[in-house]
Amino acid sequence: MKRIEKEGQMIILGYKKVNKTKFPVILCENDRGMMKFWCHYCKSYHYHGMADGLRASHCYNQDSEYGNGYIITMNENYMKDGAKKWKL
Repeated sequence: MKRIEKEGQMIILGYKKVNKTKFPVILCENDRGMMKFWCHYCKSYHYHGMADGLRASHCYNQDSEYGNGYIITMNENYMKDGAKKWKL
């Protein structure tokens, strides 16, 4: 499953369960040493440090599905082979 949102371009690679909670896996890009992705809920970029994994949400939109957080990665193949490499 790959969902692409226009505007700044958001790609959700799929969803992964961690401790019975389902999180979206979001493909990020490198922006001057920070991982970033476009959020279609608050219409802005979310920035995080350079490490794949589960993150707290920066979204302020109450309708966002990111209330519990999300998993970020720069690996397009995360759902196929990368999820096994990182402990969440």
